[in-house]
Amino acid sequence: MFEWIKDDKARAFAYRTWNTIKVPLVAVLGVVVVTVILDVIEAGTVSIVASWTYWDSIVVVALKALAGILGIGVAAGGDKLVRMSK
Repeated sequence: MFEWIKDDKARAFAYRTWNTIKVPLVAVLGVVVVTVILDVIEAGTVSIVASWTYWDSIVVVALKALAGILGIGVAAGGDKLVRMSK
């Protein structure tokens, strides 16, 4: 996946970061998708998701969760770099 990255340390950082964030990322996206599906079923119409007032709270919560997940991934990637330099 990251074979195009020539620098060994940068590639190790990218792999560690990706491997740390991919499962929580799918979990957050899954929760958003399930929430939207359940809301559409409850409302009986797809038009409910066509307004910003529907998405504003979902987007804010999802972005906060994704920022935390990315922070954990970057910390894990940084840890990999520190261990490689020893």
